[in-house]
Amino acid sequence: MIEIEILNSKDLNRLGTYFFNRNSLYIGTSLQNDIIVNKEKNEPATLEISADGKLYITPSTVDELKVNSNKTNAKKTLKTNDLVDIGDTKIKICAFHYVEEKELASVLNNRLSQLKEDKSPFLKILKLLKE
Repeated sequence: MIEIEILNSKDLNRLGTYFFNRNSLYIGTSLQNDIIVNKEKNEPATLEISADGKLYITPSTVDELKVNSNKTNAKKTLKTNDLVDIGDTKIKICAFHYVEEKELASVLNNRLSQLKEDKSPFLKILKLLKE
């Protein structure tokens, strides 16, 4: 599980806190990335939680990546409250922990049950995705 907050972005709609029930995320300009940023190159950086509970960021390019205002071009260990700058986007690491595959299935099943209980409009979308 990774919780991040986007503190700064050219696209004000991206500002806010995001929760991901996964152990890795891709950050880049492509719509296929989990976190979309504005920068020239379309190569994603990777956030990944190891089984021992450490969070790493691995840049795919040597430019435009800073951790706590320090440029980096190597894999770095992150901590809660660290700040990551990619292009004009600033991301705060709020929380993280490694999620076992069994735990992830349980989280998703509980969330689906909650959506059904709430009669969420998202159920229609999930049904379409299933088909």
